[in-house]
Amino acid sequence: MTAIGLTSSLRLHFKTENVIRNIDLKTNIGKLVSALQFERYKSSLYISEVGEYTKTDLLSVYQDTDIALKQLYTWPVSSTNQTKELQSHEKYRSHLLKHRNALLLSKSTFTGEIFFYSNDIEIFISSLYATIGEEETGFIWKLLIAFQELLMGRDYIDRELSYGIYFYSKGSFLNISNYLLFMESQDIANTCLEAARQYSDVIDETYKDSLHMLNTTQKEIDRMRSEVRSNKFSIPEGSAELVQTWISKMNVYRKVMENIQQALTVKIDTVLQKRADIVFNGLVTSVAVFIVVAIFSPFLIYSAYLLTSRIQQYSFKIAEKTQALNRNKKQSDALLYQLLPQPVAEKLKRNKFVNAEQFSDCTILFSDIVGFTSLSSRSSPYQVVEMLNTLFSCFDCRLSYYDVYKLETIGDGYMVVSGVPTRNGTRHASEIASLALDILHHTKQLKLPQFPGMNYKIRIGCHSGPVVAGVVGSKNPKYCLFGSTVRVAELMESSSETNKIQVSATLKRLLSNIGGFEISERINGSLTNTMKAILEEHSLSPKTYWLTGTDHSSNTTDTSSLSTVSIISEQ
Repeated sequence: MTAIGLTSSLRLHFKTENVIRNIDLKTNIGKLVSALQFERYKSSLYISEVGEYTKTDLLSVYQDTDIALKQLYTWPVSSTNQTKELQSHEKYRSHLLKHRNALLLSKSTFTGEIFFYSNDIEIFISSLYATIGEEETGFIWKLLIAFQELLMGRDYIDRELSYGIYFYSKGSFLNISNYLLFMESQDIANTCLEAARQYSDVIDETYKDSLHMLNTTQKEIDRMRSEVRSNKFSIPEGSAELVQTWISKMNVYRKVMENIQQALTVKIDTVLQKRADIVFNGLVTSVAVFIVVAIFSPFLIYSAYLLTSRIQQYSFKIAEKTQALNRNKKQSDALLYQLLPQPVAEKLKRNKFVNAEQFSDCTILFSDIVGFTSLSSRSSPYQVVEMLNTLFSCFDCRLSYYDVYKLETIGDGYMVVSGVPTRNGTRHASEIASLALDILHHTKQLKLPQFPGMNYKIRIGCHSGPVVAGVVGSKNPKYCLFGSTVRVAELMESSSETNKIQVSATLKRLLSNIGGFEISERINGSLTNTMKAILEEHSLSPKTYWLTGTDHSSNTTDTSSLSTVSIISEQ
């Protein structure tokens, strides 16, 4: 029995050594990911032709990546991975050399560089996630998760840096996909960093200690981030000086992340060394007990082994429950964000009171189905639901292309607003106008499911003006708008005609200032005296107008929404 106890100690020792080797592999993967991130950064600088970055500089960076690649004594990506170039060390080495040659021969693009390295980096980081439960890491799993989240966060910070270089070198984002990727990089980087801080006190403490480095730089970074988010740059052809400013400011932020990763690596090494020392000391003790007290050693060693196993099992159970809680939290958050704007929902989650808010200018859209009562009377309840689901699913799909917020649906009515809860200057007018033209275009092509040969017919009304927004109710909270603007927008819809968009004189004036829209005054079928009285009651012009399309020959100050209409109308 003493021999059995000694064998158990040896097994525990070998198991710990195996864990150390596996975690050492993870650390080397992290070094490779960092090297690829730096190579992506330097490649984007080289191809943007900003500053004096030569092929010699790139070759030096390539050497660092090659060294990190050679340190992988075991290839981490599964041979069953669908990306053939990453199935082995040799294939990836050849794949990387081929891409580098293409770059040096000027056969690559800025976005192509970002996508190439980002895809590879994601696969390497995914290999870390895939192996987290494959070894006995109960004593260090939190640090490993924090390490992986930190790697992911650093990757998206570098992506944000690259897209910022693109913006300042070109003067703007030339397509919406790069703009959205910049926004996504910021959000995911912040999420990953926050998750890493939750899992590791070392990250949280190091981050707080490093804040003094960002005290003055952070304000400048936030200002430049806001400028990039607005996609409006005062220098259309770009600025090499601002590119260098962006790089220098973000490099301070990147240095903080690098310091955090180094501190976390030291912490992991310390924990592993302590674990190895404990196991080794246990082994020495077992040998001593085997020599001195051969009778009692088997029982003691076996008891220690059982206790260690139970602790590890308990750790894995906690990890599983944590993952389940995170999944449930994400599901509940997703449902809550469908009911309330995200900033409002976050305040309610923190048990904070949400005050009513005054918005000086926004644009509201109302729409409904023409003849809905008649159609419903000739349809079963199931067919009515299917009819509304088909139409509203189309509307919801189109909403994702614009800076708008869906407020509610009541029966066949559909209400959308722009400029609330996030203010967007005067863009709310063009966003709603573009959306109205878009959904009208797609609705005309939709067939009524229960009436073959018949298409949907809708009417739309829009108006701009001030509103008050707030959350009503506590048990079932609802985000609502109040004010005359809502009433007038509803009037524009109810007095509109089939497959037409009626806009108020206020909105017409805003669209005329923006330019790019075809608008005509409504003559036939004028408003009733009652409706005119309502408009005059709110000091509004009794004239209304038809929004008929976009005018691509007109020069506009903000063409982002108009170009979107042109693209998606062809889909």
